[in-house]
Amino acid sequence: MQHKLHYVLIAYFLTVSLWSSFNAEAKTPAPPAAFNETGKVVKVVDGDTIDVEVNGTIMRLRLIGMDTPEVVDPRKPVECFGREASDQAKKLLTGKTVKLEADPSQQNRDRYNRFLRYVWIDGKVLFNYQMIADGYAFEYTFQGNAYKYQKEFKQTQKEAEQKQKGLWHPDTCAGESKPADAPAETSDSKFSCSPKKTCGQMSSCEEAYYHLNVCGNKSLDRDKDGVPCESICPGG
Repeated sequence: MQHKLHYVLIAYFLTVSLWSSFNAEAKTPAPPAAFNETGKVVKVVDGDTIDVEVNGTIMRLRLIGMDTPEVVDPRKPVECFGREASDQAKKLLTGKTVKLEADPSQQNRDRYNRFLRYVWIDGKVLFNYQMIADGYAFEYTFQGNAYKYQKEFKQTQKEAEQKQKGLWHPDTCAGESKPADAPAETSDSKFSCSPKKTCGQMSSCEEAYYHLNVCGNKSLDRDKDGVPCESICPGG
C-alpha cells in the first residue's frame, strides 16, 4: 500500500510540475475586439518596417514592441541575421491582408513619420509576437514606455533564447545583433580608429559614421538612434 501511495504522489507532483511549466509559457495574444485599419501589405522594407495600402493610401508602419537586426539603413552595415529576418517578414506578409492595431500607450507616429502599429495577419496571428517567438526579432521597449503586449513579448523572447531559436542559436548570432560583415579598418582607409575621437574632433559626418560603425565608438551616438554627432550629421 505504501509503495502504491508513493507512486501516486510521484505522479501527482510530476503532473503539477508539468502543468506549472506549461502555464509559464507565453500565451499567444488574442485579437482585439476592434482594429484601427485593414489593408494589404504592398512592401516589406525590412523585418520591422512595412508598407500597407489602406483605402488607396500607403501607410508606412514601424511595428510596435519588436526590433530586427539592421539590413537596409545606408548608414549601417548589415547586422547578423538581418537578411534572415527580412526574408521571414516577406514570407509571412507579402501580399497578405492584415488588420492594424494602434496602442494608446504609444504615439501614433514615430520621429520618422511612420505609423506605429501591431500587425495581425488575417486578423488572427500577431506578426510582431510571432517574429520574436521564432527568433527573428528582439523584444523592444522604446524609451522605457510599457506597451500593451510587453509582458507576452518579453516572455516569448525568453523562451526563444532558451530554445536557441534563430538569432539566439550559437551558430548564428548567439543573441547578438552586432554587424556580421562590418568593414574592417585597412591601411589605405582615409580614416583611422586611432586615436579615439570625440564629436568635436571629427572632420566630417562621414568620419563620424566611420568611428561609430567601424571603430565601435558608441559614445558618439548618445541617444542611440544610429546617428553619430548630430551637430554635424543632422536629420537623424
